[in-house]
Amino acid sequence: MMQMNRRVRSVARQPARLLLAGAVILPALLLAGTGCHLDRNEAMLMAGGAYGDLAVVVSQDDLDPAVRPFLARLNRPVSFVIKEEMSYKVDVYRPDKWELCKNYKNILFVVQWGAGGPVQKEVSHLLSNESLQRVQGGGLVQLENTYARYQYVLVAVSPDRNMLASLLNRRVDEIRSGLEDSSRDRILGRFRHEGIAKDLVARNWSKYHFQLEIPQAYRQNQENPQGFPSIEWMRTSPSRGITLAWREEADPRAFLGDRAKLLAWRREMGEKVHDEELVDQSLAWSDTTAADLPAQKLTGAWSGREFAGGGPFWSIFLPDERNGRVFCIDLLCYAPNEDKLPFFREMQAIASTFSVEAPQP
Repeated sequence: MMQMNRRVRSVARQPARLLLAGAVILPALLLAGTGCHLDRNEAMLMAGGAYGDLAVVVSQDDLDPAVRPFLARLNRPVSFVIKEEMSYKVDVYRPDKWELCKNYKNILFVVQWGAGGPVQKEVSHLLSNESLQRVQGGGLVQLENTYARYQYVLVAVSPDRNMLASLLNRRVDEIRSGLEDSSRDRILGRFRHEGIAKDLVARNWSKYHFQLEIPQAYRQNQENPQGFPSIEWMRTSPSRGITLAWREEADPRAFLGDRAKLLAWRREMGEKVHDEELVDQSLAWSDTTAADLPAQKLTGAWSGREFAGGGPFWSIFLPDERNGRVFCIDLLCYAPNEDKLPFFREMQAIASTFSVEAPQP
């Protein structure tokens, strides 16, 4: 990522929320109330870059070796058929360059407390007095919209370099979950701020009894093509699509357990909805969860029938036992020579709003 040096002042300091102090930790690092600050921070500059961009700021030059093992564990590769992409594009800033972090979507301050320096000084201004007193012995604090909108900031503090490295490595799973959960919530918060196609949401519930928040940035492209029960929504530049398909099944759980049947259904979707074929050698299955339900995930590559092109897809199959149905949420994109993870991160956020529960008044 190009390093940005535009300096941004926060409209208002957001209160720090202590997530970990000493041996105490919440079950997960969650960004709560993503949308609640939007109107209040209307004048705040929006954080630049992608949700996979991470700035790591170290308070001392000699902290870099302690941070590297943590980053190696945090930054998992994601496979897109013939290419792997790292989960995050990480830039590490030393104390004299710390202000370059201000315009990133995600920031992690790593502070050896008591050693002084400009980073410790900045963090002392960011944290509330209560958080500052509690965290100096070792802990992790989460902030929201510190320098820009749709921004997620974590502050890791310890008085000792080895303790700091241990803190980061022990909590790497929580930090990763916090980054991904907050990215999802911020993506949804921005879409909700820009507008959801509420008429489509209401229509889909009335006609098909499912909910999915469709951003106005996406347009409905097809509905039940060739009699195949499904709806496809598309966004261009580059092209990516979300298809929701369903079928009636007397025993949804049993159907979900038969991967051969799921694959045959996904092939039919490819033929009737996408005019594509699946690349057999690329296919991979995994167990997952979706909408708090056990689910199956199929990933792989598709190849167009009418044009010489293709790309990756992710399909999530999940049961609707109350209504005797199985759903498939299919995500795909066509983005030659571009990283795919940012687009799948966006589509996954939208897919996370899927529900067969009745809308709340």
